[in-house]
Amino acid sequence: MPEKICKNCHASKPISAFKLRVRDSIGGKAGELTAVCAQCTDKLNAARRKRRQRKSQGGDSKHGSAKNLGELSAEAFLDAIAEAEAPYHLRATVNVSLIAPKGEGTLKVRATKVARALGDVQLLYWS
Repeated sequence: MPEKICKNCHASKPISAFKLRVRDSIGGKAGELTAVCAQCTDKLNAARRKRRQRKSQGGDSKHGSAKNLGELSAEAFLDAIAEAEAPYHLRATVNVSLIAPKGEGTLKVRATKVARALGDVQLLYWS
């Protein structure tokens, strides 16, 4: 029986272990065998579903337990950072117009002002 090598697990498997393509794509035409075996395809699809579900529930892959502070003023946000312990996993919408008003310099100048304010609260020294 003819065999084919899976592009994902690199194992040589019988052709019956590979699914047929449903539609045309860059990888091949509809009706051709896929490059990945059915077992690996199922694992990849399950991982993709799990990732989508986590994303739709608001969980971030890097910071799943981020504390949501909602909308805050710049002072309230700086106070929250001063009270929190590192590493910081916070999520907030912050109005920084008091620290860096719109129309005052370029975006880089405004970002530098916000960074300095955060650094002052955290006792950081930017170089």
